[in-house]
Amino acid sequence: MSASTVQRLVRTGLASVLVVALLTLAACATPPVQAMSNARQAVAAARKADASRHAPRLYAEARHWLDDAEFNLKHWNYDRAHSSAKRAEQAARAAILASRKATGASGAQTAPAPASAPVTPAPVAASAPSPGV
Repeated sequence: MSASTVQRLVRTGLASVLVVALLTLAACATPPVQAMSNARQAVAAARKADASRHAPRLYAEARHWLDDAEFNLKHWNYDRAHSSAKRAEQAARAAILASRKATGASGAQTAPAPASAPVTPAPVAASAPSPGV
């Protein structure tokens, strides 16, 4: 075997190993679909609550983190996208609360419930026992 053939085999082998390693890494990371959805919904709820007027700093922070999450999602940086989406959701929820406080609105229907919050059923009133039972 000539030296150029050996060099070509080494380069091809290294390139193959690199491609396999990159594909393996890409397969391990998954897009933060739920976190992105929660962040988008929370920012939309903040916009609906007029947080840009009543809590402009918090609303701008929520928009900043959502934009950062979108950018990182687009560039396959899923860990950063996930953390930015979580921060966007938190800032949006804070903006909603501040906006409600500023307007005196309770806004029970304005913001979606946090996705991680457990749903607890309403208590059932105890019924009186039937006569003769």
